[in-house]
Amino acid sequence: MTSTDGPTHADRERQVRGMEPVPHEKTDRDGLVRHFVDQLCSDFPPHMRADMREKVLAWLDNTILRMLKDSEPGDELWICRSRYIGPLAGHEGLGIVRSGTVLKYEPIIHY
Repeated sequence: MTSTDGPTHADRERQVRGMEPVPHEKTDRDGLVRHFVDQLCSDFPPHMRADMREKVLAWLDNTILRMLKDSEPGDELWICRSRYIGPLAGHEGLGIVRSGTVLKYEPIIHY
């Protein structure tokens, strides 16, 4: 699946049932930082956290800008996730949602 163009019909056909991204929680940049950046950076040793946090924040800001390019009124930032999350299965990421439909999706965490 291409995160910038959204899933094609062929991508949807190949998607394992339950692994398609669905809207989970409407958010903004601060909510994404709390949900993803803080979680990801907490796994690094203390002496590396500040540097990694800056790198992850820069990546997140670039990803948000890229995904919001060509956005239309009504498009919203959401934390999206697969319908199913379990042992070694599932994902969470950033989505652009319009009227309940995920238009673009960038996976961030794979389980």
